[in-house]
This record gives sequence, C-alpha cells and structure tokens, in this order.
Amino acid sequence: MIRMSFLISAMWWAVALAAQPFESDVVVESMGGAGVALGGSSAILANPAGLASTSETWLWAGASNRYLIGELTRANGGGMKAMGGGMSAMAISAFGFDTWQELGIRLAHARSLAPGFRAAVHFDYFQTRISHYGQFARLSGGFGLQADVNQRLTVGAQVLHPARLRLDEGESLSTSMAIGLAYRPHASVELVSQVDKRIGWPARWRAGIAWQAASSLILRAGFSSDPAMVSGGLGLQLRKGLLLDMGFSWHQALGLSPGVQLRWKVG
Repeated sequence: MIRMSFLISAMWWAVALAAQPFESDVVVESMGGAGVALGGSSAILANPAGLASTSETWLWAGASNRYLIGELTRANGGGMKAMGGGMSAMAISAFGFDTWQELGIRLAHARSLAPGFRAAVHFDYFQTRISHYGQFARLSGGFGLQADVNQRLTVGAQVLHPARLRLDEGESLSTSMAIGLAYRPHASVELVSQVDKRIGWPARWRAGIAWQAASSLILRAGFSSDPAMVSGGLGLQLRKGLLLDMGFSWHQALGLSPGVQLRWKVG
C-alpha cells in the first residue's frame, strides 16, 4: 500500500514536470532539459527545428527510469532522414505497467527557410490506458524556430499544444512555450539555457553545459528550477558513427532518474 501510494505520487510528479507526453532524451536531460536551441537527433523532442541543422541520417534507441522505480521505466526510439526538402523524423515512446500504460508517437518535419534560420512543425499522438477506467487518445502538435545569430550563438523557441485540448475527464492539455539559447565560447564547450512557461504553471528555468573532454568523450551537466533538479551525464563514441549516451537527473524529494541511449549514424 505504501509502495502504491509512492508510485502514484511519483507518477503525478512526472506528469507535472512535463508539458508534453514525451520526456527529453538522455542528452538533453543531462543538460538540465535545456534543449530548445540544440541541433541534431536530440532536437526531435526538445525543438524539432534543430533537426534542420544537419542533413545526416540517424537512428536511436534508449530507456529511462524515474526515481529507481521499476514500474516507471520508459523505452524510446526513433530516426531522422533528409526528405521533402528538409529533415523528417519520428520518435516513439512507450511506458507502463499492469494498471497504467502510455504510448506516444511524434512525427516532425524541419527545414531551413534561410541561411541560419530553421523552422519545424510536429504532430503528436498520445494514448493512455488505465486498468478499470478504459483508455483515451489525443492528437496534438506544435511548432519551433531556431536562428543562428552568429557562429557561436543560436536562439530557439518552441510552442506546444497551441490550441488547448480538452481531455476525456474534463482536464485540459495546456499550451506550453519555451525560449532559450546555445552559446559556444570554444569549439569544445557549449552552454545552454532556456525558460519554459506552461499556462497555469510557474515559469521554469533550465541551464546546462557540454564539454568535449576528449575526442571520444563528452561530459554534460545541468540544473533546473521549480522543483530544483540537478543532472549530469556523458557521451562516448564507441566507434565511428556509434554513440553511447548515459545520464541522470536528481529530484530533491523523489531521488535519482537514470537513462541510457544508443545513437547510430547511418551512411
């Protein structure tokens, strides 16, 4: 009974901390969740506009856990490829246990509208199944922008759920906005920061850093506010085109949330 009460409490915290039915990938999570101005494969959940910063094809798969509770383990995967004059990507996220199951699918398309200026739209499908209560599904989406101010500074913005959606039980899926930047003072260092604002919730600040400590090693760290959380992790190049990312976040009340991810550059 105590474990079930803690599990329900942890799930509500997990929902409250996310303005969308997807968690950040391990790379963004280990940098405090500040990914709205990042590019590459991590952009699919943080801000799909960043997909257009590259023309490379990537596949990825990983898993994350909330607060070291076995029932709160989430599996995810996806891929990105150049098509239709831009970059298209898909991400799938699955989570659940006997009485609660979730499935999320995101489709995104990004393209460069001008040198250094990128835009994207995405569509989300999210399904929840609760034992003895049935299931419900919803469709949503959003859009994002990124601009390279210069070679060192990128700014990004994203809007999720621009039209507030009413759920089956009368709750609303609130509109969420994020704006932030990525600054590269040195070729081996990237600093990121962003502010999230979800309608009806206080603003949340996130910040992080990535340091290329060696040719095959990247170290990451970050933190976020409301509630206060710290994070960290590393990226290892196992061989050319194959990357292993590991990370964690630490909630002041609920504890550790680890994650791992493999990324493969195709071609």
